[in-house]
Amino acid sequence: MDVVSCIAGKIGELLVEPIGRQIGHFIHYTSNTVKLQEQVKILEGVRHDVQVSVDAAKRNGEVIRKEVQNWTSMVDGILSEANKLLGKASKVRFHNLASRYQLSRKAEEKTMEIEKQKNEGKFDRVSNPAPPPPLLFPSQEDIVIFESRERQVEEIMEALKNNKTNFIGIYGMGGVGKTTLVKQVVKRAQQDRLFPTIAMVVVSQTIDVKMIQDQIAETLGLKLDKVNEQHRVSRLLARLKEENKVLIILDDIWARLDLATVGIPLGHDHGGCKIIVTTRRKQVCDTMVDTRSETAKVIPINILSEKESWVLLKKNAGAEIESLTLNSFAKDILRECGGLPIALVTVGRAMRGRDPDEWQEAVRELRKSQPETIEGMDEDVYRCLQFSYTYLKDKKAKKVFKLCCLFPEDFNIPIEDLVRYGFGLKIFEDMRMEDARRSAHSIIKNLKDSCLLLGSDEEGCVKMHDVVRDVALSMASDYFVRDGVKKLEDWPDMEEMKRYTGISIMQNEVSQFPDAWDCPNLKILLMHIEKTRLWEEAIYMPATVLTGMKALQVFDRRDSSRNRFLAHFLRSLELGFSQLTNLRTLMLQYYKIVDTTPIGELKNLEILSLKNCTFRQPFNTIGKLTNLRLLDVEFF
Repeated sequence: MDVVSCIAGKIGELLVEPIGRQIGHFIHYTSNTVKLQEQVKILEGVRHDVQVSVDAAKRNGEVIRKEVQNWTSMVDGILSEANKLLGKASKVRFHNLASRYQLSRKAEEKTMEIEKQKNEGKFDRVSNPAPPPPLLFPSQEDIVIFESRERQVEEIMEALKNNKTNFIGIYGMGGVGKTTLVKQVVKRAQQDRLFPTIAMVVVSQTIDVKMIQDQIAETLGLKLDKVNEQHRVSRLLARLKEENKVLIILDDIWARLDLATVGIPLGHDHGGCKIIVTTRRKQVCDTMVDTRSETAKVIPINILSEKESWVLLKKNAGAEIESLTLNSFAKDILRECGGLPIALVTVGRAMRGRDPDEWQEAVRELRKSQPETIEGMDEDVYRCLQFSYTYLKDKKAKKVFKLCCLFPEDFNIPIEDLVRYGFGLKIFEDMRMEDARRSAHSIIKNLKDSCLLLGSDEEGCVKMHDVVRDVALSMASDYFVRDGVKKLEDWPDMEEMKRYTGISIMQNEVSQFPDAWDCPNLKILLMHIEKTRLWEEAIYMPATVLTGMKALQVFDRRDSSRNRFLAHFLRSLELGFSQLTNLRTLMLQYYKIVDTTPIGELKNLEILSLKNCTFRQPFNTIGKLTNLRLLDVEFF
């Protein structure tokens, strides 16, 4: 009986509890819907705060965590359902007991669900750092890919695919298009999927190892904050070694960079790591690796051909340059730009839409060493090339470079002339001639490797690019240079002449010389005079011209006679050299030397060159030239 009572009591409890809960849905209908409204508002606030964090993370390029995405999606669904439920509850009638029961029960269940999601929405963080983005460049639709450049891209791509090659050096003068070429290489490498990771760093003149490390690390998704110098190197090196294949581009590098101090592996240290370096100075490549080995490839980037230059100028100036009114001016500008892409682009863009008079004025401006009316020439072109000169460490190299701008455009500059001028100007002081020649050739190689001078088809000569020469002249404000003038008649005024340290008059016809020049600072005077007619004598130069040049150290005078038949037309030279006590180099060509006595008075003379000259009397006074190091005499 007791057992039966116990079982019956238990059954009663089980039946009463659900019945009580069901009755409670009727009794607590209002409180359940009110509580749901309150929890909906709380959850909406939490959802809003999470969304604010999500939006901030997205603006920073971070990746939203999957659990956050799932939570927001689920919460949005729950809130939508809850609001629909509340909407129905607001419309149900009091006597509709079945609907009130169902809505109250659902409101209670939804409230419990909301409380659970509210707690789960307390995230420590909503996002993860973004993976390193691929190397991208702005649209290059305006870039013209020339055949010569395409060949060089192919050459670089072959080197990148070669397992033996791990270093590629690309060098060329400023503005020739090295960076543009590298961007094409990156695009090709990405298309061919050669490297999962490509990092590109612009190094510039001042090497900042920390900046280089940070930019490479950013590409790898590596944080180097609050790490000491040695640990930065170790962590970057270890991280790069984790990459099966990686390409690192060091753009616009001016001096040797020790890759080990950065943490960049090379060669056997990591065969999958390849380095591309762009520079204006071939020496950079030579000092970083053994450029003669099969592991290194060094590629020069040259100026554009005339055909390619015309295409680039037309691309930037417009098809109007083909018209009869502009064609001749455009061709003149083409010649002045000398195949240098940055000059062609700058001038082309500046001249787009201009009328013929403006084009004619542009030609005139470009023939000056400092064009003033062509937008962008100074800041884009000249400043670009000035950096190359400024970066030269060798003071002698700077002086020899400056000497080269004394020669006419597109001139084959004899290296021997530079040696003799340099001797006179004390650039090669306290040297024997053979040592001076070795030094000069070393300097010329340095200038060529720095892309400030060009090779020449004529043996023993170098050339200077027209735009580089213009930049050199713009910096040489103490030089007066006139070349290729049909008839030179306008001379600087007397006050202006006083500031010049160098005067060069080459490939000119001179109608008349001033009676005297007051040039107290002049150190080098080059006069290569053209004759109006072959049978005419060179224009008479008064002896008094030299009286105001007491500081003169180099004097080179020659006329345009070129063959033995014209020997009887040589100008008799009667100049007073006695006052030129500082003269160290004297070079005369195609003259009749009337009196050699004044030459014998030049006690400091070290170099004397008399080519194709005749003498009215024996040259006995040469014995007085006790400091003479070089005598170069050629007779008809």
